[in-house]
Amino acid sequence: MDTFKKNRFVSAVFLILFVAVLYRSFSHSGFRYDAPKLAGQSFQGSNIVTEEQIPGFQNALIINLNNSEILKDKYSEFTLKVNPDSILEKKNIRRIIKNRGPVILVSSENSISARIWMLLSQKGIKNIFILSEEKDFEVLKNKFRPDTLSVPELI
Repeated sequence: MDTFKKNRFVSAVFLILFVAVLYRSFSHSGFRYDAPKLAGQSFQGSNIVTEEQIPGFQNALIINLNNSEILKDKYSEFTLKVNPDSILEKKNIRRIIKNRGPVILVSSENSISARIWMLLSQKGIKNIFILSEEKDFEVLKNKFRPDTLSVPELI
């Protein structure tokens, strides 16, 4: 008992740190890292939709990331205009989580949509898609040709 009284301060600090670690471990406010699962969706292209597929989604929330003119205000009643820098603000995250349907990210640059998709996926938000004009926008469009200047000439 004397040992406990002598080390009361150290025990209290240890207990507070232990409770803080438990809280942080089970808290849903942080990012979740499951890289193989997230990368799998991206490699399969299951996170990409085209404009023709939008009417098939019920209760879809369309997030316009940089005032893109891709949809030309076709779905203005379902569209939320958000600056990519402020996507992780509490009000935007609450609006995304509150939505009962899929979330479709729209940007004039697919790389911006892909980055925001990754951030939201790491936050644990599911049912997020990237709107693209083509289903396979990441596929190389040009045929690979080796550099002819670096090949030594055959004599």
